[in-house]
Amino acid sequence: MWLKILVQIAGQLLVAALAYQWLSIGVGTTTQLALNVIAALALILAWAALDAYGLGNWKHTLYAIPAVLIMGLLFWKLSAGIAVVLLLLVFLLPSAARARWSIHATPRYLGMGVALIALTALPALALINWVPKYEGLGVELTSFFLRWGLAAIITFGGWAILLDFVRKESTPVG
Repeated sequence: MWLKILVQIAGQLLVAALAYQWLSIGVGTTTQLALNVIAALALILAWAALDAYGLGNWKHTLYAIPAVLIMGLLFWKLSAGIAVVLLLLVFLLPSAARARWSIHATPRYLGMGVALIALTALPALALINWVPKYEGLGVELTSFFLRWGLAAIITFGGWAILLDFVRKESTPVG
């Protein structure tokens, strides 16, 4: 389990760094536009492969792509965020774990899934929103990077635990 958490944290940070670089590619020429499209597709596949790894099988990467694509709506509005969480838990992640489109919605599964998401998201959001009262640019920058770094570790570690939970609950025994 610890290996999966470490792979998720390292992989998510690497893909996030690549996404940051992708944002710096211009769109002034046809070549730059083509590079943008290729980079976007590569990022989507990389995130889907990380999710498929967390769900237990790299071969299920294509089933994980819809879960990656819908994540952009997570922070759009509160109602959209709730719908995305439910869609991920009930349909997209179980489908990726099973490598077939299916719904998994037992009360125990939904309760544990929502609890895992809350236990991951709330501390990370509290760290990001907390602004300590320090004087000086160096101390403020250090605080900023430590808080965001810890929030990233909590978020990506929690995501790895959630994916492992979905894998265990969604795959049939035997």
